[in-house]
Amino acid sequence: MERVKVTLSAQGDKLYATIKVNPAFADCAKAANYSDIPRDGERIEITSDDLFITEIGRKVKEAEAAIEKWQQFLLFPLESRKIKVAGHEVIVHFAPTNKFLWAVSVELPEALVGEIDLHTIITQLGCAFKIKKEDNKVFLIAQAESEKEYLRWIKKEMKELEKEINELREWRSQLEQRIMLPSNVRLIVRPGNQVLHYEAEVVAPYALIEKAKTCGLALGKREWINKGDYLSLSWTLRSDTEVAGFLDIIKSEVREALETEIVAQHSF
Repeated sequence: MERVKVTLSAQGDKLYATIKVNPAFADCAKAANYSDIPRDGERIEITSDDLFITEIGRKVKEAEAAIEKWQQFLLFPLESRKIKVAGHEVIVHFAPTNKFLWAVSVELPEALVGEIDLHTIITQLGCAFKIKKEDNKVFLIAQAESEKEYLRWIKKEMKELEKEINELREWRSQLEQRIMLPSNVRLIVRPGNQVLHYEAEVVAPYALIEKAKTCGLALGKREWINKGDYLSLSWTLRSDTEVAGFLDIIKSEVREALETEIVAQHSF
């Protein structure tokens, strides 16, 4: 395969060289992390054709040596390493790729991502990944300079992730709290998807909420969802203090609704 073609031309007393580089050769040189090949289409003035041709030949040989080394690197076998994370099996796949880098694919089972959200995982790892979803699995795609160093790093980070998962499991194992309020209104507080986060649900009868809406009361201005036999209101709370504050607000709004009576209605 012709790699580089040099055309010499004269214009008066000046000597020029025009360079043509085979695109396939240029692509391989780039993949082999060799950047000193001449630019395709370049026309430059030279003082000595012998010296210039010798220099071009040297660069071509260097590029060929780099390409051969890179092609040998590509022959390294694909490897996979399994890491146990809180009972889940995370698999890290390595494959040789361009510029002597390793293509890395961190395979996360669906059950693990179900326990701790993907954003938290990526935040813990602190790296930029491309995300690919396939066959109920999530793959985090990246590149690494060293297979061993990357594996050492990912194991360390997975241990930290395991701690977070265990903390979440302990948090979510708490029993929900049910607080009864007047007029069959209930506040149900459950542990949320993050530690110290709560999911609160207020359950109330239709009649009370309809009266609150009719009278323009605070309880009636909330976004209630029809659950068939009752109305429901959901709220995310981020601390015990927020739970206590939310309970006080709901108590006050329920009390206001109970103390309000419709005395007359007029339609025109």
